[in-house]
Amino acid sequence: MNYEQKHKLANKLIDAGRQITLPLEIALLGNQTKLICENAIRILPKKRFVFFGHWGNKPVVIKIFLDKDQGFSLCKKEEKGSRALQYFNIKTPNLLYIGFVNDLSTSILIYEKLTDARNLDDVWRSLPDRNNKQLFLHKLMTLFAQHHNSGIYQQDCHLNNFLYQNNEIYSIDCGALNTNAIGKKLSRRNSINNLALLFVQLQNLEQDLFSQALSTYFAAREWKTSSKLLNQFQRRYQKLKKYHLKKILAKTLRECTDYAVVRQENILAICKREFKNLLINILQSPEKKLHDNLAMICYETKGILPTLKNFFTGNQAKRLWIESHRQQLTGKENPKPIAFFSKKLGLFHQEHYFISENRQVTK
Repeated sequence: MNYEQKHKLANKLIDAGRQITLPLEIALLGNQTKLICENAIRILPKKRFVFFGHWGNKPVVIKIFLDKDQGFSLCKKEEKGSRALQYFNIKTPNLLYIGFVNDLSTSILIYEKLTDARNLDDVWRSLPDRNNKQLFLHKLMTLFAQHHNSGIYQQDCHLNNFLYQNNEIYSIDCGALNTNAIGKKLSRRNSINNLALLFVQLQNLEQDLFSQALSTYFAAREWKTSSKLLNQFQRRYQKLKKYHLKKILAKTLRECTDYAVVRQENILAICKREFKNLLINILQSPEKKLHDNLAMICYETKGILPTLKNFFTGNQAKRLWIESHRQQLTGKENPKPIAFFSKKLGLFHQEHYFISENRQVTK
């Protein structure tokens, strides 16, 4: 393979965006073991790709950093975070390789893949009863206290940055770890902020379990529980709860890992990414009968005033899309939102569609 051919490997990823063709073989610098990228699990176009794949016979997670200016420094930051966790005996997947692809333009990390591991968000939502939640929260609070006692905290703190395997919790996304205070106990202010952000994401958490989890964390940090400390935590928790909800709802309206934007002539649509192909088929003929497990509502806008109102407040389908997500995020039972789209039929004539699971939807 000549230099020009090697160089195309990095360019292929940069140019492909989310449309990467898999499987993809990557040639590593100074290593002849075959590396195959098989499934994309996260894509930040022109910045970073994360794949499941195989390195020889080993199942692995592959992180490729494409940013020419910051790629290598981000790669080194991730390595530093991984080494820090290992140094303090905090469970994390083993880092197997750090280096470059053959053309030296793309940094790459390879981790062991944890077989049958699940992210904590899925685990938390699936816990069947109070006792299981109590045991789970005890493990999670102990882990967070271990992080903070080591001077480490997860800046991008969400449940998908932890994996659960064989009743053990593993920390991942080491590039988002703050290790500036490593070796010293994290300050109370930073600890409370990080812990509150975690609690915001534990939906349907009963008050008694909430209190028990806090007590477990405080004990592991050797903090004496006081009304001042509890009030400090509650103030931060309530503030972050509002901010987190606003942030997540904003993501439902743009292209990102979980959501896809589809543009066609006179049509703008947004959907959960896993339903993108289904949505494209629906857009070809919205009047067709949907699958039995889907429901669709159509709103029609005619005239100057209704069109202007939609411009400033959003159309009915968009508002229902946002409200459905809001209710899900606040733990309320509601049909799962799948997609919404707008179809322009004339200057002041539009149709707006909302698609959800086939359960009762309140207009």
